[in-house]
Amino acid sequence: MAIKVLLFKIFISNWLTELTKVHPSFFLTQTLKRDLISLCSLVRLVGIVKFKVQLLPEISIGQTEEVTPTKAGLESARARGKKGGRKFVLTKAQVRLAQAAMSNEETVVSELCKELGVTRATLYRYVSPNGELRNHAKVLLCQ
Repeated sequence: MAIKVLLFKIFISNWLTELTKVHPSFFLTQTLKRDLISLCSLVRLVGIVKFKVQLLPEISIGQTEEVTPTKAGLESARARGKKGGRKFVLTKAQVRLAQAAMSNEETVVSELCKELGVTRATLYRYVSPNGELRNHAKVLLCQ
């Protein structure tokens, strides 16, 4: 397919060059040449898309073959009492401390973060600026 497009481009380019020599007043040559090259690119793109569409069923079958063992592994881990995901940065006691400190308006957030050893973003993931627990903290405290 690529060879056909390349040969077509060469043919058109040579044809336009010859046309310019015969008819120097032919001012549309460059525009026509650009349009024909765009047409060639479009033809090539259609060929690529057609090829990829033909591959889609094979790709989706391969992906389901990979997903099935993964789901089975996760289910067996849950059955054994294992939980996936990252460990919580703060402990339950630290969350309670942060909640009490954040409900106090005089608390300096940067000092609290240094004391807890976390970033400001991590602190706000657990506790809102007015001291209310967020979902991340609620999940931790329910364990």
